[in-house]
Amino acid sequence: MNLFLTLLFTFLALFALGIIFFFFFVLDVLIRRHDLPSDKKARQMIAQIISQRHPQAKNFYDLGSGRGTVILSIKKHLPHLQVIGIDLSRFRCALAKIKAKFLGRKIQVKRGDLFKQDLSQADVVYAFIWYDLLPPLEQKLQQELKPGALAITNTVHFFDWPLAEKIVFDEKLPGNFGTLFVYKK
Repeated sequence: MNLFLTLLFTFLALFALGIIFFFFFVLDVLIRRHDLPSDKKARQMIAQIISQRHPQAKNFYDLGSGRGTVILSIKKHLPHLQVIGIDLSRFRCALAKIKAKFLGRKIQVKRGDLFKQDLSQADVVYAFIWYDLLPPLEQKLQQELKPGALAITNTVHFFDWPLAEKIVFDEKLPGNFGTLFVYKK
């Protein structure tokens, strides 16, 4: 009987934790909007772009890093890079840190406004963010990035910055979905 009660209590505790986790996830989506996860093909292509176009890069910034999917993938493919993710959501930052700990990958996750971050030392910056945030981000990157730095956007592109390369990584998707835009400072 004691084993049954122990198992029942364990099950109920795990179920309650799942409900709490789900509640925080829904609350995060409602308050901070949903995050835009980059798919596996995009993550692999970003690593390839860095390897081919900026092999001497020392760091990588993901602006709006969400749950850390891109930064963890980049660290796996390019372990020599210092990888930094920046996101507004405490919940998403915590998830990224938990995933990094579990996977044994050393990354930095900063909670904060991407527009208040100093990007002057960035070698590569990646952003998959809302279209309406691109004009101020373009201006910030043009002002702060050092010469030779790369900026990569997913699906959306900057208006005034001359494009270095447009890479379609998934032709099955409509429009610019499945497209990375690469810029060089």
